Amino acid sequence: MAEFEIIGTVVERGTRTGVQGLRVEAWDRDTRFHDLLGCATTDGAGQFRIRFTDEYFGDYGGDRTPDIFYRVYRDDTLILSTQDRPSENQQPGRIIVTLEVEPLVEPQVRADRVDAETAIKALTFVRESDFRGVQRDVAGRVRMAGTTFGKMAAAGFRAWDWAPLRSDDVSHTDVVDQDTQTVQARLAGQNIEVDHVEAYDPKLNRRGGRMLTTVPPRLESGDRLILYEEAGRVKYYATVRDEPAATIDQVEVQRLSREVAAVRTDVGNVSSLRTDVDELKVASGRQPDTTASELEAVRGQLAEIAELREAITQLRTDVSQRNQTIATLQAELSTVKASQERIEGSDLPQRLGQLETDVRRFRPG
Repeated sequence: MAEFEIIGTVVERGTRTGVQGLRVEAWDRDTRFHDLLGCATTDGAGQFRIRFTDEYFGDYGGDRTPDIFYRVYRDDTLILSTQDRPSENQQPGRIIVTLEVEPLVEPQVRADRVDAETAIKALTFVRESDFRGVQRDVAGRVRMAGTTFGKMAAAGFRAWDWAPLRSDDVSHTDVVDQDTQTVQARLAGQNIEVDHVEAYDPKLNRRGGRMLTTVPPRLESGDRLILYEEAGRVKYYATVRDEPAATIDQVEVQRLSREVAAVRTDVGNVSSLRTDVDELKVASGRQPDTTASELEAVRGQLAEIAELREAITQLRTDVSQRNQTIATLQAELSTVKASQERIEGSDLPQRLGQLETDVRRFRPG
């Protein structure tokens, strides 16, 4: 029985650094079915060791020198195969091999500071906001806007602390942090209409950004306001603006354009998925043929094994019959030898000699 030992190392291409934790399989490449010789896992230096004997490989012709190739896996992913370039006719004993793999890049996992939904909302806000317009509208209110955005950022895009406004007739202290009904009465006395009252909901969104641009520089008679209350007290107020129809139409057109672009993207994704489904159908259609071919090959191999077993049984029968014949011949030979010994020990040879002499004596002439 011939013994083989593979001592190998798996290194990264270029750096020649050993790679740990890879599964290495050694195979014997044959004409019909490849034989698995053994497998091992690389250690900290990228080294592995596989031992096997000549019982592990060989076609029916009795192959005595394997043609070895290797497969290297990272988890369940094949990262290297030398099947197309095996080491042919390896002799028994120690086999030294070095396998090179491409550098393995570990994915970097980082904790998100902001969840995906908040990031998408922030991106939409930055992309669709008219910051130049906001800058023009709030040029006279830098201090209040700065306070608002500072508190909003500190709350992590979750709280909007609406800063108060000042006017000649109504002080911000007469509105902000005051009872809602008292503020409504006070504003009515100054001929300032309260359009409606909403709940104070400090969130960073498109509506909040638009409300920021409606902060009035001063309150005047005839203004219409929206009051934002929390627990019955006013936290912020803003001017109601009547947008012209042209502006509304333009905003609607922009919104529809974005929706159409999104639909087009979805259609493209559906087309890509349909192509993938078609490829899977084709692959699934080919799979039965491949399976049938492999099944037929296995059946042929089983038939050959059955024939070999029958031949071995017949050979054993022939050997048994031969042994019986040899035993019979040996017994007969022993009988003949015994008879010969008995003849040699008697006077029969002398009698035969005397008989031959008498016969010659009585012959004529």
